[in-house]
Amino acid sequence: MPTDGGERVPEQAVEAGGGARCTVHVARVGREWDAASAEALSPAEQQRAARYRDDRARAQFVTGAILLRHAAGAALGVPADGVAVDRTCDRCGKQHGRPRLPGTGLEASVSHSGGLVLVAVSTGPAVGVDVEEVALRPGLDPLALAARTCSQDERRHISDVRGFVTYWTRKEAVLKATGEGLRVPLTDVVVTPPHEPAGLVAWRGRLRPECRMLDLDVGAHHVAALALLTQEPVAVLVDRPD
Repeated sequence: MPTDGGERVPEQAVEAGGGARCTVHVARVGREWDAASAEALSPAEQQRAARYRDDRARAQFVTGAILLRHAAGAALGVPADGVAVDRTCDRCGKQHGRPRLPGTGLEASVSHSGGLVLVAVSTGPAVGVDVEEVALRPGLDPLALAARTCSQDERRHISDVRGFVTYWTRKEAVLKATGEGLRVPLTDVVVTPPHEPAGLVAWRGRLRPECRMLDLDVGAHHVAALALLTQEPVAVLVDRPD
């Protein structure tokens, strides 16, 4: 999905130098895609899109699938319709797993929430990206939600919805990078408090993986985080709409 006319912010370097690069592409749901664009999706993806009953959920999935191909194509210097995406689940073999880009040497991660879709493409380390809308349904208490996702020590640092969502996106980004997703309890993944730079502190019950993290500025209504499974320097570029 082209993001022509979007603002390109300066590079955010996790650490100066280094050869690895990660570009995070940001798009609004449904922007600049149509039926012709959707034809670039694989048959399995088209079938998956057709199964969505909710129009917003369908638009989020299709926007992310198209944006992934444009992002990978830009990194490889090939047309978007020449990018093959493998979504084979590592547990059941069906086409609903995390997206992979076989034969490219690239790692990718996709996330969407509300009206935004994020796609991260890395030239080296495994990557995970997560974005969440800063909104809460009436009657829901962020501290009550945090009781199921954050440790007691982490909950001391939550004072509002944004604080809770910051914890959530950081933890999700790590689990997406490792490929484990929500198969691991979020309480096992310990990250830095919302008021501190993003970082992985500990992983209960196992050795903490090498990980670099970064909070992403994607606007006032969303919170996003990026995780890269490496200790080597990585240059991060965010390409977002205006």
